[in-house]
Amino acid sequence: MDEVIASFKRSIPKLLGMLTLSVLFTLAGALMALGVIGDTRPGSLNEFFGYAGALFFGLCALGILLQLLRGGPIVEVTTSGIRYYRLSPDIIPWTAISDMSVEAVGHQRFLMLKVRPDARPQLSLSRYSRVVEIGNGALGFHGLPISMTGLSGSLDDLIRVVEIARAKANDRRNPSSRG
Repeated sequence: MDEVIASFKRSIPKLLGMLTLSVLFTLAGALMALGVIGDTRPGSLNEFFGYAGALFFGLCALGILLQLLRGGPIVEVTTSGIRYYRLSPDIIPWTAISDMSVEAVGHQRFLMLKVRPDARPQLSLSRYSRVVEIGNGALGFHGLPISMTGLSGSLDDLIRVVEIARAKANDRRNPSSRG
């Protein structure tokens, strides 16, 4: 029987802070592109960066807004495996995971799950997860990343419950190994 060890939901205060910053950066980019702030001339590199920043942070704000509207858990850790709704509605079974590591890009840390190639066809990954995988592959990361950004709990909390869940799963698979 599958036991939920922990679930992590969206954190409204964290997401509102991220949304506020995204909106401010969007406005700053737009003001820069329009020449209201900075020395921006039409056709200049500053104008390009202003529009690019406004577009990028505007899309970030939209993504954060969508996360705010989402209910229910984002990450579930069970004795059967781990489910990360941002990538897939499926549980990734512990037996399908060949390796896990903590990776970082700047100050952003995430848990990277390396799924066995023979187990991948059974997972229904979202389009978003495939795009993330391509981007991560270009950065030298391979696997499915789990980010705790905007969620209740930290990466350290996630790692702790993953260890507990995997130990319980191993105990269930190998009852004679209990001492």
